[in-house]
Amino acid sequence: MAHSEDGKPNTVKSVNQKRGAPRSSRKRRSGKAYMRKFYQAAPDRHVELAIALLIAVFAIAQFVDSCSNNRSNAKQVGQIISATNSIKASAEQFSTSADGINKGVSDAVEKLNNQVSQLTRGSDQTARLASATERSNANVTDADRPWMSSMLSVSNFEIGKKPIFTWTYTNSGKRPAKITLQANREQMLSGFPKVPDSSYLLGATGSTNFIVPGQSMFAVSELDQTLTKETFDFLEQHPQVQFFAFAKVEYVDVKTNAKYWTHMCARYIPKMRSLANSGFLNCAEYNDAK
Repeated sequence: MAHSEDGKPNTVKSVNQKRGAPRSSRKRRSGKAYMRKFYQAAPDRHVELAIALLIAVFAIAQFVDSCSNNRSNAKQVGQIISATNSIKASAEQFSTSADGINKGVSDAVEKLNNQVSQLTRGSDQTARLASATERSNANVTDADRPWMSSMLSVSNFEIGKKPIFTWTYTNSGKRPAKITLQANREQMLSGFPKVPDSSYLLGATGSTNFIVPGQSMFAVSELDQTLTKETFDFLEQHPQVQFFAFAKVEYVDVKTNAKYWTHMCARYIPKMRSLANSGFLNCAEYNDAK
């Protein structure tokens, strides 16, 4: 052992003793000191720390719940968007269907209005003819002579058939009539003929019939060709060309030998064709009598 100059032992301190205790020892001692201070602190300090801890726990719980709600809300928003898209698609389909229904109803109403208009015009024409017939009958009743009236009925005037024209002549006068000539023709013409009588296809001689007052006679003719769709299309596209039906009857008063005649004309008008009307209406010309 080394001795100092005065003979006392020379104690050598270690480096660690000079520098102090190790750091780990200092940390343990500071932790213990902190705990002693914590336990020695006033109760109010403990309450404050407990409240701070509860607030921290509550804040964490709120954060977790908020995250859960956000995920739930996002899912609900997605479902709402999906439902909205489905409703929009359904609304578009309904709108398309409604447009189709509206168009179909509009077309049906337009066709119905056209038919009603045609029926109305046909009814008006019938009323005018009835009024004219009444006036003629009044004239006939007052006249002491035979009086032959005429009427046309058309059937089979349609695609794929041969039209049939039936002419009815009735003696509405007071004396018998001797029929000396009856003629009729049906054909397409580009306008009303200047001299309708010149176009009749007559036989060699006219037949002779006696028609007493109130009696009728009939003349039936059938077109020699079948009507086609092209025929009707042509008549609709070329209104200047019309299908005419002409007839006339000549007769004599058996008492006085006075000569008389009756003319009849009808033309086909495509727009007047309906379920109740063959489309043939009286001409403005040639419907006269003597």
